[in-house]
Amino acid sequence: DYVVHAAHGVAFFRDIVRQDVSGSERDYLLLEYAEGDKLYVPVEQLDRVTRYVGPEGSSPRLTRRSEE
Repeated sequence: DYVVHAAHGVAFFRDIVRQDVSGSERDYLLLEYAEGDKLYVPVEQLDRVTRYVGPEGSSPRLTRRSEE
């Protein structure tokens, strides 16, 4: 599914992944942007991510994270 991050723009939601950060395991949303850029969003920040709503049957252009 396509999603929109409030600060980083349009991405493709790939999965929920568990990662060990500083000895603590946390769940993250894995978002993929244009040119293979990835963003791991802690599930605690889920409110910053919304489902993309656009014209039916078309895919949105993914944001390039370097455009920020």
